[in-house]
Amino acid sequence: MCYFRVLTCFVISCLIFFSSPVYSSQEEIQSIIHTLDQQIDTAASTSEKAKLYCFLARNYSKIDNVEQARANYILALNTHKSGWLLNEYGYFLYRNGMYELAWRASQKVIEDYPYLKNEAKVLQDKAFAKFEKEYYEKNPPTIIMDTVVDKNRVTRHDLVRNYRKRNPLPKLITVPRTQVRKS
Repeated sequence: MCYFRVLTCFVISCLIFFSSPVYSSQEEIQSIIHTLDQQIDTAASTSEKAKLYCFLARNYSKIDNVEQARANYILALNTHKSGWLLNEYGYFLYRNGMYELAWRASQKVIEDYPYLKNEAKVLQDKAFAKFEKEYYEKNPPTIIMDTVVDKNRVTRHDLVRNYRKRNPLPKLITVPRTQVRKS
């Protein structure tokens, strides 16, 4: 009974201890987002602005605001095109279940930024496998017979079957083991 009380107290103290950082981290991320917004307005170059938009997108992604994160990734890509940014956007799309768009982003990375081919190929393979699986779950393959079956049709299987009936295979002759010579 004492063990149960100690365990209960431990679990409650862990919940109290670990739940407060979650709320503070949400507030912390909101303050980071506010700071990044201010820094974007004062950024000098387009590449710096693109990096800040990317950081902003990462922080929106941390608080599960997918729409804002995606909008900021697109803003970053429109501000300054770079391979690492497009690759990161592809991984963001993959993590959020947009497999076809992730595959397209990885394809674009492979075409435009050959030095990132290996990283993009990994994403491309993973995204295509997930997209294909999702597609076949939604659209299972079916065979629809929309023609009338001709009962008089002769297929190659029918011809082979008829040939074997007329010309059976010869029976194999087995040689007793005693008659086999050893060399």
